[in-house]
Amino acid sequence: MNIQQFLDKNETVLNELEIQTSAQQKLSRKASLTQIMSYDYLYRKALAVYALARQYFPGTQGTQNVADLVASSHEIIYKDTIRKENFRQIITYRLFRSVYEVKSMLLFTVAVELLGLIAGILWAVLDTSNAVSFANASGFKLGTFHGGFYGTSVSLRTYVAAFIFTHNIQIAIFAFLGGLLLGVPTIYLLVTNSLLLGVLGALEFRAGGGISFIRLIVPHGFLEMSCITVAGVAGLRIAKTLIVPGEHSRYVALTGIINPLVDSIGLVSITLVISGLVEALVTTYYLNVVVALFVGLSLGGTFWFLIIFQGRKVKAIQ
Repeated sequence: MNIQQFLDKNETVLNELEIQTSAQQKLSRKASLTQIMSYDYLYRKALAVYALARQYFPGTQGTQNVADLVASSHEIIYKDTIRKENFRQIITYRLFRSVYEVKSMLLFTVAVELLGLIAGILWAVLDTSNAVSFANASGFKLGTFHGGFYGTSVSLRTYVAAFIFTHNIQIAIFAFLGGLLLGVPTIYLLVTNSLLLGVLGALEFRAGGGISFIRLIVPHGFLEMSCITVAGVAGLRIAKTLIVPGEHSRYVALTGIINPLVDSIGLVSITLVISGLVEALVTTYYLNVVVALFVGLSLGGTFWFLIIFQGRKVKAIQ
């Protein structure tokens, strides 16, 4: 088969896309969602044709023609319509959409973290000595603190909170980057971090320091854990794209998720800044346990409310 035979075999898709592209070099902002989805479908089919043409007929004029058509279609769909949100739209729904649009990965990540948390609690209850050794190996040095395994005395609360905050930033970064290694490090970090949290909490409650633990961790902790969850989702998204790129090459598939990955990184960064401010300005005041719970649940609840209700919004094409 030569390039002309290959193009003839795919002429239906290419001709239809060329007709629609010529008719509207700038896709109407009053177009319906169905029209845009139809145009995007043709674009993706043509992109697959181009990938095959480039592989089997490189350097030919026919391949270049398909490349030009695909480039024009990409310009119309992605530059002129989808990525035109203003700053308010970016921070009010697009960042959250980057998480909500991969609901299956989000649910999987949350399930992994919950299993790790439950396992950590059970471990601390049923095998306390080894659980303490695990926490010590993670850098917490439980035996050096006054007042319990974890050590939440007022004099040490700033140090402990800062240590945990730094620890969680590192976990978020490596959970994201772990996607480049097919997600294995990502899942490992999600499990071990949740396991550690379960161990620390259970040990502190057993030692009689449960209230101190809540006052020290909860005000900013829900936000920090949410950041790790979002970073984990982004890492798993990278891993899935590498493992199952679909009908495109892995390079093309990865470039297709760059924008939502950047949005996820932006969401994690903003939330970590807020969490750090809460830790520095609120948690260190060692709030009453009821107030600590209110602050933590309010911040965490707001975050997930935005993920679920703002993230599901699709920008209206005006």
